[in-house]
Amino acid sequence: MPTESPPSGSRGEPSARNTLLLLFGLGILAVVALVDWTTWTEIQLRLCYLIPTVFLAWYVGNWAALPVAVLGSGVWLLIELSYGKAYEHPIVPFINATVLLGASIVFTLLVSAEARRKRQLASEIQARMRAERELLTINETLEQRVIERTAAAESRARELQSSEEALSRSTAILTAILGTMTEAVVVTSADGILRLVNPAAVALLGIQHVGGGGMLLPVGTTFSLFPLLEGYRNAEAAIQAGLRGSEVASADLGRRSLPGRKGPWLTLSAHRVPLGNTAEEGVAFVLTDVSASKETERIVADAIEEEQQRIGQDLHDGLGQHLVCTAMAASTLRDRLIRGTSVGPESVQEISTLVDEAITHVRDIARGLFPASLEHQGLAATLRALADQVTRSTRIRCEFEAGRVIVEPATSVSFHLYRIAQEAVANAIRHNAPSRIIIRIEEPANQLRLSVVSVGKPVVPTPSGRTGLGLAIMQHRARLIQGDLQIYAEPQGDTVVECTVGNSVPAS
Repeated sequence: MPTESPPSGSRGEPSARNTLLLLFGLGILAVVALVDWTTWTEIQLRLCYLIPTVFLAWYVGNWAALPVAVLGSGVWLLIELSYGKAYEHPIVPFINATVLLGASIVFTLLVSAEARRKRQLASEIQARMRAERELLTINETLEQRVIERTAAAESRARELQSSEEALSRSTAILTAILGTMTEAVVVTSADGILRLVNPAAVALLGIQHVGGGGMLLPVGTTFSLFPLLEGYRNAEAAIQAGLRGSEVASADLGRRSLPGRKGPWLTLSAHRVPLGNTAEEGVAFVLTDVSASKETERIVADAIEEEQQRIGQDLHDGLGQHLVCTAMAASTLRDRLIRGTSVGPESVQEISTLVDEAITHVRDIARGLFPASLEHQGLAATLRALADQVTRSTRIRCEFEAGRVIVEPATSVSFHLYRIAQEAVANAIRHNAPSRIIIRIEEPANQLRLSVVSVGKPVVPTPSGRTGLGLAIMQHRARLIQGDLQIYAEPQGDTVVECTVGNSVPAS
């Protein structure tokens, strides 16, 4: 039999479908009764009365099948009684009708129970199929989500890998920068405990047990910056200011005296920096050894003082004595005029000559301070005049050689190059005993190169004594014009002082 879902109204609720089925069942009962009545006693159709009952029990339910069973038994009894058939006992037809009714009821209950079981099983199967479809849909959704999450995780992993690689490259670059810096870099926590030092700091401060590569300190290190800078004036105040979060820029710590030698002259700068991936902040201290620049400043100051003394001595011994002689000559002429003594033109000529010589002396001194020809005639003409002056005053042949100079340098650059040439010539005369000096200027590859060649015994100045003073002054002037100063001996024994600058250096 079919296993459709239970029809609406199967539990006693009439519906249009059940009504049609009930009418159909009654029609079957009527057909069976008609056949039974027309066949009389030849054919026994008692069991056929179960057909509508079973039909209604399966498709409609007990509420329709049981009344039809009672009705069918009654119809059979009426037809049986209408035959006028004689029984041994008159109660027999009623007993047969009762048996038919009982059989109908039993069949109705069994078929109805089986129908309900089938319908329940069908409902369970349909529910299971719906659950399977829902589970399949959920599985497909989960698989799609797993695929999406997996793709997102892979993308995130690639991003993290890319970030790690970029961080690794940045760390390597920063490590290389810190490793090659000449300034000492020290990173501390907020209480001054060292966290990171670069090799320059290790060498400058004498830090020990710094760990791998002289950069990161081992975990648990308790080295403090304060004792490392003990003895430097203002060091503690500068460190405290940096730890408080203040920006410290080139604080002068001075020089600490060490046993048997002088310590470096340091300046300190401080800036707040994050410490790793935590929210904790530290301080980066940058220590710069300015001993060389301080020494250069001292040497330049000494040279300026010496130059001032020389100028003062020249003014006193030269121009001063000359003016005294001029004043005496003028006083003598005045006395002669007062006495009415005749004065010849030779007396006035003598005073005029003395004044002219004084003017020449003043010009020579002024030319030594700043040659006027630099501004009016250019660097080449001024260097040529220097070579001529050296030849006249020292009897050493000084030659000037000039290639083609396309761009005339700024006046300040020309002045420092002139002073470098002047100092190089003076050093050559004092230390090399040259037979010849060559001052050369040329312009290779958009640069301006000044060379002073001393043809004599090769003596390259070293940073000691008077030679060191001249070298320091020349190097200082070269730095002022962003130039490169080289001093070397050529294979044939000549000593060369060479300064190269860009030929577009602005005036300073």
